[in-house]
Amino acid sequence: PFDKSDIIFRPDYDATTCNQDLSPENLPAGFGYPLITDDDCSLTSVTYKDQLFTFVDGACEKILRTWTVIDWCTYVQGTNTGIYTDLQIIKLSNKINPVFTECKDITVDVFGECKGDVTLSVTATDDCTKKEELKYSYKIDLNNDNVFGSAESPLKGNAATFTHVLPIG
Repeated sequence: PFDKSDIIFRPDYDATTCNQDLSPENLPAGFGYPLITDDDCSLTSVTYKDQLFTFVDGACEKILRTWTVIDWCTYVQGTNTGIYTDLQIIKLSNKINPVFTECKDITVDVFGECKGDVTLSVTATDDCTKKEELKYSYKIDLNNDNVFGSAESPLKGNAATFTHVLPIG
């Protein structure tokens, strides 16, 4: 008779590229659908259900894929007879850094009090994150003393653009 020993459930899978279709038919060989080794005297069907989690366990995405194999010849409704399940974990980790597209040195004209208006802007692209979902931050240490401005005039923030009056140097 058919039992769990006739099913080869696939191992967990770690992907390192984004925008990859992680449906079973698109995973590399050996990571997709379970293999049924003895289907001569059974009538089996295979299905799966995915639960998607983002930013967990050092991964961008984690899919908990629950596989269910049913043998209709031995299945008994209301019991676990004839039903076999397994959990496959699929992790997506981004190993490619974002690419900054506007990051350049600038020269600022300074007059009078040896201070000048400085505006810096940056944009980036990423293979996993949409442009509008990227997060930016900056810290400016004018005197190399691990101080980033003052309470009245902080030189750190979370934006893609920085505008401030800075001294020469």
